[in-house]
Amino acid sequence: VGGYYINTLWWFCSSQSICPPTVSGFLVYRDDNHLTATFAGLLSAPVGDALDLAMRGVTATNSAVLVPPDPS
Repeated sequence: VGGYYINTLWWFCSSQSICPPTVSGFLVYRDDNHLTATFAGLLSAPVGDALDLAMRGVTATNSAVLVPPDPS
């Protein structure tokens, strides 16, 4: 109960409805639900940055948006 999640949509998709199979020339998915090892590795820095912000209590920046859970 409580907490936030990191909105990662923009790391994968150019809009709410367009999620291309490649980002910056890198293949994103190896099948219908799993990231390629290469793309997952590329996300290590942004994920780390977002977690650092979360630990400091920052809830919105240009690099990450921490979203509260749906109260319903």
